[in-house]
Amino acid sequence: MVSYEKGWAQAAPSGLLASYAMDRIRLHTDENYTDYTLWSVFQEDFEMFTLDDFERMRADVRMKLRAHLLRRGVFVAAYSEIYPVARVLYDVAQEAEPHIWTDDDLKSTLNEISPMTTVALRNRLTPSMDGLATTTQNLPLDPPLSSHANSSVPNESDDDPTLVSPIIDQATRTEYVEKTITVMELYTDDLKYNGWDDILDIKLKIFYDFCRMADLPPAGYMIAFPHMLKGPAQTCYYGSTSSTESFADAIKRLRQLFEGPAFYRKNLDAWNTITLQGIMDESPDQPIYKCFRLLINELSKLRWGLHPDYRTDRQYADKIVTACQSVPACHLATWKPSEDHYQLIKDIRSSISVWEATNPSPAMVNSPQQAYSTDRRYNRNNRDTRNSRNSRNTYDKTRDIR
Repeated sequence: MVSYEKGWAQAAPSGLLASYAMDRIRLHTDENYTDYTLWSVFQEDFEMFTLDDFERMRADVRMKLRAHLLRRGVFVAAYSEIYPVARVLYDVAQEAEPHIWTDDDLKSTLNEISPMTTVALRNRLTPSMDGLATTTQNLPLDPPLSSHANSSVPNESDDDPTLVSPIIDQATRTEYVEKTITVMELYTDDLKYNGWDDILDIKLKIFYDFCRMADLPPAGYMIAFPHMLKGPAQTCYYGSTSSTESFADAIKRLRQLFEGPAFYRKNLDAWNTITLQGIMDESPDQPIYKCFRLLINELSKLRWGLHPDYRTDRQYADKIVTACQSVPACHLATWKPSEDHYQLIKDIRSSISVWEATNPSPAMVNSPQQAYSTDRRYNRNNRDTRNSRNSRNTYDKTRDIR
């Protein structure tokens, strides 16, 4: 049995990389992973793959892996001569946030792969999942946030009439309960809202996604809402909720109890102090690209714990720049940064790859991956002088850690 330990991909021959990818495809299919779940699992499965590793994988397997992701609801960009499949797959494995599908994305994918297997996108597709639906179900895309006129973050008013508990007949309630069971099955404990040291808006976004997957409309949200709670938040809900309380009122009450000026200040302090250099100092054995991923993950979470006035896309992009601008590896991107935070993240990642390829740090030289790469170069030179050409194989190819 192969042990997939840190650095194994760089040591593996191309045949083993292909076998691993095909094994992952079978596993994802058997477990019926789709959409965000598949994106998360794919990132974990291929976290340690470098661009070179994807390039060394057999071409037909790369194409199968790309088609597998697209078919099951994970967006993968179109490839071209200047943007090959290996780079496309590498970018998906490294992206900080999943791409949000547009109708044009769906149309181009359906021209290439049909039918799709997806839960999150099914309301935007025909029942046979092989075409774009002419109309989509009118469900909220984001959770109700506190109303602040200066915030550019999409929000719904807490007084949205679609979030007020309606009078539901018994047949409809039975239908909503069945769909709520589907929502419950999607939840794991870590995805539920605890109250203290948790961010309500993040957990509400998850709740909305799960309701869309289960086809549960806003009128049924209050039936499913208790199942997104745990710990103090759950105790608060069951201790003081009346049978006539609306979904919006329940959210407002949780926000009043667990969030407020002190909550926002605590997250703002963390937001102001976190930097890429600080993460690198705390994790000297990690390559810069992994430290950058940790930074983006933390900023993405902290952003929703800030006062809504400080959550704009522009402020998010500015924070990424200030958090990275002191690190030489990021200078190519931060010298003239993009105002779009998605493009900015991609630019910084590319800058880090270029810098690490030409300026390996002592920490990288001492890391298991870089040490193996160095050993490979040394051993290859020895083999070149001792052995015939038949002793050479595909995994002798050397590379710098990106």
